Amino acid sequence: MILAILLTGVLSLLPDFHLEKFLGMEYSLWFDVLQHGGYYCLLTLFVFYLLLAEKRDVSLFLSIFFTSVLFEIVHLLIPGRSFSYTDIGSNLAGISAAFFIRHLYDSLKGNQ
Repeated sequence: MILAILLTGVLSLLPDFHLEKFLGMEYSLWFDVLQHGGYYCLLTLFVFYLLLAEKRDVSLFLSIFFTSVLFEIVHLLIPGRSFSYTDIGSNLAGISAAFFIRHLYDSLKGNQ
């Protein structure tokens, strides 16, 4: 789990890091939303995989979300990065989607 946090920190704190530049794309709000939401959805599912079922609760949700907010706030200090409420909302959507997917999976498997 520490590796996941470190990877997120490194990607969040790289100066002027924008995936669309590496892909040769123009900025697109929808691509940005998909990046943030998708990343935090996958990150949250990975954390679920690492943790016991008892740890999948509101405190985990808030921990992941507030960590994402902290990384977004730190963008204010990094050249070429900027604070974005849209990114925070996208992160929240991704984390929420992961919790929904996990709830659905547990319901279908009878683990509820």
